Amino acid sequence: MSSPLTAPSVLNPRWTNAQNKAWLAACVAVQVFNSEKEQQTIEIEIPTEVQDIYPDILLAARTCVEALTNQVTLPWELREYEQCLSKMQNGFNVKVEAAMTAKFPPPEHRRAFEARPFTVVDKIGEIGLWHMPSAISRRLQTVVEKATRELYQSAPTLFQVGNGPAARCDPSLFKRSAANIWGSGTACLCYCWFQQGHDAVPGEKPSPSSSCLKHHQAILKYLDDITPAMCIMAAVLRIINPSQFFQCFQLPQRITASVPVNYRREMLDLLEFWASPFHCMQVIVNRETLNHRDTRGWAFGYDLLATFGRYSNGVLDLPSIGLSCAYNPGTITGLMGKVLIHGVKPVNGERFCFAQFVRPGVFLRAFPDMKEPQPPHLLDIDIRANTVDFEWDRFQGTPRTFTFTPMSVNHEL
Repeated sequence: MSSPLTAPSVLNPRWTNAQNKAWLAACVAVQVFNSEKEQQTIEIEIPTEVQDIYPDILLAARTCVEALTNQVTLPWELREYEQCLSKMQNGFNVKVEAAMTAKFPPPEHRRAFEARPFTVVDKIGEIGLWHMPSAISRRLQTVVEKATRELYQSAPTLFQVGNGPAARCDPSLFKRSAANIWGSGTACLCYCWFQQGHDAVPGEKPSPSSSCLKHHQAILKYLDDITPAMCIMAAVLRIINPSQFFQCFQLPQRITASVPVNYRREMLDLLEFWASPFHCMQVIVNRETLNHRDTRGWAFGYDLLATFGRYSNGVLDLPSIGLSCAYNPGTITGLMGKVLIHGVKPVNGERFCFAQFVRPGVFLRAFPDMKEPQPPHLLDIDIRANTVDFEWDRFQGTPRTFTFTPMSVNHEL
């Protein structure tokens, strides 16, 4: 059982409003999740800071419950599967992946397409993926769409085509419609990271990504605009992988307090509006994503994906488990991107997504003795959902008390 939590603003007096809001959204979400899962009526105190997104928190938490009750069970262990992967096995070698499939076959007696929320659970109860269609309300989708359109209009050169691994960033994978609402390309937003390959260089200092430096004011406005949606994604991570959530939320404190960095002033500016637990996020616009593994993250930590736009026919491919699933606007997916192959097919319309991830080198610089997250287990979800120290007195404003009664998931919020 995890130890009692201390609110982040207590640990670091400079903790920002955005991070406070994300933390509080997560506290409320885990109460809703536990009540819905156990079918118990409870009273929930909703701090002033998150009363504006309470309906959105309800929707996301209930969708997590629905995913947990619809399990795809693997006939093998995720740890055994990961041990058979080479360090840079990115999923593009057909012969190698065929051998992996033969050794670790997908589940039998399972339909090949899933439209509902679901989880992927291995044979010992460890959870490799959460997939939650319509977890982001239509209201917040509209907020994010508007903010992304304004970002593209104010900083069109921010979104680069062909910026990244060739197999995933070939210009032919990017498409731009006649409407051209969001353009096309990728933008990497990180408040702290190392340039590729520099994390092992002695004395090398981390810094914000170049995109955040070149388009600093536009990025700050964007982060402020999308704060409500990022709080929902933070709340989802708190539910689906508690230990990773806690690890990620410690990083800003340690980076700003004890790690030498470049562009410190700009980093502090970014943290003022940074509501995500993750320190890195890609905004990927109008790109087909070929099936792949992400080779540079934590093996058993989650990457968190969220998709937006005006499109239909969205499909997320998961060949490692022999499954494809609905990937339409408002979907949140948490998956072990270094272990499970995943990709997104072309859609009808315009689409963009947030891909949130970590770079272990940054954490090791901040916490030299830190161990990587372990796969979340079904028992972790059951136990840790009850171990939250809210400490409402640490925050300004008066919480309102709501009586929460479990009900079926309402995707019309």
